Amino acid sequence: MKSNPKLLAFLVVSSSAAIGLLAATTASDELKEEFPQAVQFDLGDKEFAPGDNITIEGLRGTTAAIQPGGTYCVTGTYTLNSQDEADLSFFATTTNKVLTPFESRQTMHVMKGTGAFLLVKKMTEDGYLHVSFYSRRNGQGFGGVYFGQGQWVLRDKHFSYTKTGTQMEEHTMPHEEVSFTGPNKVLFDYLGNPVAPPSSIDPAYTKEGLTSATRTAAQNAGISLLALEIDDSEFPFLVGVVFADPGDKQKFKEQIGQLPAYSFSGGVGGDTSYAMNLVPYKAFPRDSGQRIYRRMMLREAVLYDKITTGPLVASVAPATPETPSLSYTLTVHPEIKRAFHGNDSIEIRSITGTAPKFQTGGTYRVVGTCHLDTIKNATLCLGNTAKPGSQAIMASTGSAISKPLPNGTTDFDFTFTLLRPGMLHVTIYDMDNHDKNDNAYAGIYLGDVAVRR
Repeated sequence: MKSNPKLLAFLVVSSSAAIGLLAATTASDELKEEFPQAVQFDLGDKEFAPGDNITIEGLRGTTAAIQPGGTYCVTGTYTLNSQDEADLSFFATTTNKVLTPFESRQTMHVMKGTGAFLLVKKMTEDGYLHVSFYSRRNGQGFGGVYFGQGQWVLRDKHFSYTKTGTQMEEHTMPHEEVSFTGPNKVLFDYLGNPVAPPSSIDPAYTKEGLTSATRTAAQNAGISLLALEIDDSEFPFLVGVVFADPGDKQKFKEQIGQLPAYSFSGGVGGDTSYAMNLVPYKAFPRDSGQRIYRRMMLREAVLYDKITTGPLVASVAPATPETPSLSYTLTVHPEIKRAFHGNDSIEIRSITGTAPKFQTGGTYRVVGTCHLDTIKNATLCLGNTAKPGSQAIMASTGSAISKPLPNGTTDFDFTFTLLRPGMLHVTIYDMDNHDKNDNAYAGIYLGDVAVRR
């Protein structure tokens, strides 16, 4: 018997249609089993690039009311014409800046054209649901539609995907949930965990030490800082500053280089705002250097954004009480800390303070002269040799505890607060001696051991 081609074609088409109908019915049954509740919803704000569109056709969930703890499945169709490809994602814009879990079923890769979608999301907190297009090149959203129930329908998002300068204010800007999978996981694995500060951190690299050093460098450079911010979230702590004038950054860099404990190694920013690391590599905990450098550039970028777009958190000249009255004159008997060379010398002319002797919590002013002929690149510092721990001395507002030394005679005037017991000294440091343990060239102890009250 000869076969009938038309009959065979009919049977094939009919069988394919039946199989497709069966598959669709099975998928629908499975969907209803996983998401038993039909969820009513209202549409909210929407915006698309020309030729693009997203249509929400159905919403099912584990609960009829959209609420934290429920899982929801949205279905519909999309049309993409503005780009060759995109990610189509089901997200919730929240008002709290918290990270929420991300599942692979929340997003799908779509190509230019028209198609159907089925996306699933678990709600961990209240938020404004939306399905949106995201660029495969830079991750930025470029169109979407909001939907939901009651007060959680975002009817006016207060920003535009296509217009700049229309974002919400920071305190009302919704925060998009962050994925811990896919490309983000690759970045997280590369960056590693934050590095904790060493248990015996050098006082120079504490928040107080970096603050004091930054102020000292600015004072020595003869410049003003409009803002100073320290990021102490992990080690090394970073410094962010806002300069008053464009040429001030170079002056600041030169003076930081004169301070023995610090090293300027670049940062993020421009001529008037800069976020940087001042902690030298030798101070990094062992085997953590690679992790620190991988994280540092991102941390500097975050700090730069903070000092340039947010409020000035820590002004360099905050409204603080004036320096207390230095009503006592102290008599000390300086002792040689390290021998002088040639005709070099340090002479203390006067010491005044808030107490008749050096003690923790007291504020003191040391005035004198230094004569130097034997080296050309030197810095004079007033320091406090103390046991390892927190910062031991801090310059008073408007003062400094170090200054560059040219050849010849230089006057110095240091006002400071004594924070911990130790041996006060005035020392000349040789900046061409790169001994990481000690580059002191000559100096004196002020004679008295600072004691606790």
